[in-house]
Amino acid sequence: MSRGRASLAKFRFATNSAVLALSSLGLTAALSLGISLGAAAGCAAPAVQVGPTTSPPPPRQVQVEYRPGYVWIDGRWTWKYDQWVWQPGYWVRDRPGYHYAPGRWENRDGRYVYVQGSWRRGDRPTSREFRRAVRHTGERARRE
Repeated sequence: MSRGRASLAKFRFATNSAVLALSSLGLTAALSLGISLGAAAGCAAPAVQVGPTTSPPPPRQVQVEYRPGYVWIDGRWTWKYDQWVWQPGYWVRDRPGYHYAPGRWENRDGRYVYVQGSWRRGDRPTSREFRRAVRHTGERARRE
C-alpha cells in the first residue's frame, strides 16, 4: 500500500471514530435528558382518567340501503370532553365466512366502558350476539 493510501485509510478511520464517538455522546445526552425529564414528570400527581358514570343515550336510528359486498357498522355514542358525542356509522367491506359482532357499552363498577365490535367466524351471529345486536340497535328483527 502506498503512503498516500495509508494516510487516507487512517484519516477515514479517525473520521469514522470521531463521528461514532460524537453520535454516542449525543445519544447518551438525549437519554439522560429524557430520563431526567421523565423523573421530573413523575413527581407530578398521576393523571386520573375518569369515564362516564351515566349510560349513553339511545342509539340514533339510521335507515341505510343494502350495499352488496359491504356491512354497515352502526354509529355509536362516544365520551368526549365530559359529554356524550355521536359518532356516525360507516360501511366496511364484507368478510366472507365472518360476521360483525357490534360494539357495546358495559357498566363496570359504576363506570361505562366501550367494548369494540369485532369480526367473528361464522356466517351468522350466535343467538346471544343476535339478541345483543337487536337490543343495541333497537330494531325488531328475526333470524331466518
